[in-house]
Amino acid sequence: MSEENSYANVPANPPLPLTGTANTRELGGYPTRDGGRTRTHVFLRSDNLHHATDADEQWLYDYGVRTVVDLRTAVERLGHLDHDYQEHFSRRHFSMMQHIQAELVKDRLLDEAEKAPRTWADVYIIMTERLKPQFRKTLQTLIQADDAVLFHCTAGRDRTGITAMLLLTMADVPEEVILTDYTATNGNMTPELVRNEKIMEALGGDVIPEGAFQALPDTMRTLQGHMKRKYGSVMGYIRDIGITDEDIAALRSKFVEAAPPAAGKQKSAAL
Repeated sequence: MSEENSYANVPANPPLPLTGTANTRELGGYPTRDGGRTRTHVFLRSDNLHHATDADEQWLYDYGVRTVVDLRTAVERLGHLDHDYQEHFSRRHFSMMQHIQAELVKDRLLDEAEKAPRTWADVYIIMTERLKPQFRKTLQTLIQADDAVLFHCTAGRDRTGITAMLLLTMADVPEEVILTDYTATNGNMTPELVRNEKIMEALGGDVIPEGAFQALPDTMRTLQGHMKRKYGSVMGYIRDIGITDEDIAALRSKFVEAAPPAAGKQKSAAL
């Protein structure tokens, strides 16, 4: 059995018990390659907080969240404002997708659909190549946060999913586990993804990239494969966008629990 297959049965973290979101999940509790585990109460990934309630806000505050990072565009935020956090959380915004969405629309308007991405993995590759400053700033903000931080986009699949993949890669979580975490959005956000599919079909289904309404493992695998070919590894991409070795060390220090010492070593240490 290969190393990756040995992690195939590690389950994705379930949604946290909030009433106004469907895809708010821990990134803690996942195994790392060296036998450690990612810490809970550090990073939470989520869909948007438009329908979050006062009780949800209090729950997140009690859980330790003090910062919310919103990866949606300005237009998305205006249409679906996050819950009013009062004074509980600081908020940061890093707009992703806005320029890419404009380019896709431009392709359609100019009848140049052949230039549009054919698969959702193509969209991910375009995002990570053209939005390097946004991903760098997002990752640095998450790494530098003193308390638990929640980051989200709309459905918590694409911008949030890629960000979670990069965080878990820096923590040395096996790729199979990262894919399991990514694909969990399918079950959590089915109504939202179906709604988006109907909207996009009404706007022009002929140019919708394949896989646009699912969190397919091949979508993330293809993105990771692109990074490996172009940058040597996913870590190579992370360093290319400006994340330093010091950043990575800080991330691992706050986010990774070391493997416990072997029983034999514990015994000898006690003698």
